[in-house]
Amino acid sequence: TPNMSIQHISAADTKKLIEQEPGLHLWNVLSEDYYKGESIDGSRWIPVTKLAQSLKGSSLSKDAPIVVYCGSPECPASGKAAEELQNLGFKNVKAFEGGLKEWKALGYPTTHASLPEKEMKCAAC
Repeated sequence: TPNMSIQHISAADTKKLIEQEPGLHLWNVLSEDYYKGESIDGSRWIPVTKLAQSLKGSSLSKDAPIVVYCGSPECPASGKAAEELQNLGFKNVKAFEGGLKEWKALGYPTTHASLPEKEMKCAAC
């Protein structure tokens, strides 16, 4: 049913899931405006605005374990994405609300994707 309450997950539990759940889908759902090429190690960037589109025709099981996150607790994208995924019928969705900010504060690993040229807002800073 839509509007199921969103399950939240801590940084430590997210890290544990990454290590123990080989089928985990970890998605950075920051919108294009905020994405700076940085993600939690092992995750994919799928902007919240393109979520439904990205999953259209996908064979991803509705029971697949999915954790979504964005930049920080102040960023609403992870909650929005979790809600949208639940509305699309995904049953095993968790939102890691601490996002990149909390992840990095704990010293956990991140990766930097090389961004397309036009996205580079400030190469020198």
